[in-house]
Amino acid sequence: MDPRARIEGYGRLHRESPWLDSLPGAYGRFGCDANRALLESALAKMKAVDPNPDFIVMSGDMAAHDLVSTHDEAVRTVTNLLNATFPNTLVVPCIGNNDLTPDYEGECNSDGLANLYETWSLWIPEQQKETFHQMGAFALTPAFNPGLVFLSINTNIFSIKRHAVNTSDDCGIMNWLSDQLANAKNEKKKVYIVGHVIPGLSDYDFTPLWNPLYLDSYGALMSKYRDTVVAGFFGHIHVDEFRFVSDKQASEPLAAVTLVGPAISPVYDNNPGFHLFTYTPSSLQLLDYANYLLDLSNANLYDDAEWFLDYNFRDAYKVSQIDVESMVSVYRSFASNAALFRLYDARKNGYYDDKRGSYMCVMSCLTADEFDKCMKLNHNYA
Repeated sequence: MDPRARIEGYGRLHRESPWLDSLPGAYGRFGCDANRALLESALAKMKAVDPNPDFIVMSGDMAAHDLVSTHDEAVRTVTNLLNATFPNTLVVPCIGNNDLTPDYEGECNSDGLANLYETWSLWIPEQQKETFHQMGAFALTPAFNPGLVFLSINTNIFSIKRHAVNTSDDCGIMNWLSDQLANAKNEKKKVYIVGHVIPGLSDYDFTPLWNPLYLDSYGALMSKYRDTVVAGFFGHIHVDEFRFVSDKQASEPLAAVTLVGPAISPVYDNNPGFHLFTYTPSSLQLLDYANYLLDLSNANLYDDAEWFLDYNFRDAYKVSQIDVESMVSVYRSFASNAALFRLYDARKNGYYDDKRGSYMCVMSCLTADEFDKCMKLNHNYA
């Protein structure tokens, strides 16, 4: 959330968004992080569709981009709003690159980790305090299901953009993750991994997001514990999609599924969204998720945040559950079904079309001067 983005939608414009969608409104605008009105509307919709969920995964970046003086305020505000909306629900947070300063801060035993623990101490078990202070990770077994373990990992340490004196020091997190997975397997428990920066490539410029050294180690762990890890819940790239984690040395290279949740923040020209998962409590197998969206342009135009159910994954892609095998079948179907892939691609950013402005100017203009005037008239980068 961005405390600078007040109710009228003004704030620091992180990215230039095209056409009239960049104009400010009650619920913010494309190119800016979420203001309070947008966040509160999302929480209200979450409460309406499921007043008492078993748990909430918060996949990082409570704070907006480039915050300095108001950074801690933003993290506390989102934490307090989430806790006030769901006071009796287990919340599993993880560190996003914007949740510490400077951006992608990845030092071990930092003051930032200690301060963040104090803010999130209502969610992180006391016995995990030392681990969180050291590496920003924690393990949690919920009271409602002792057969489940949440492992929240600090992906700032793995990021190619990590800000640290010694980027080869992983603060012990990979050994910790290995030990946690081994314990879960020995105790016949299932694991949900919660992280922020996804293992893989950026959607925007197709560059690596993780240090290759950590990527290989993570892939090997996912392969070794493929029957223990159900899925990974990640964020960072502000799109609704799924990825695979692979182990090049394994006989079955596709080892795990990474489920990337849409963002409330529309900073990367995406309509705000969130997922509501269903699962089988006995096996902890993920069955489905419903994707909810807000058409931000319409919300600002009519001053009314009408969130809506966009689709259910099982119905949309004709699978029985969410696991590696099912996701592989969806992935392979894209090769033969171009229409299905186009729909998947459109859903990624909530159907926002960043080419609309330029295309409409091309349609209505005959000369380059007219085109320039049209684009300037219908842009607002203030």
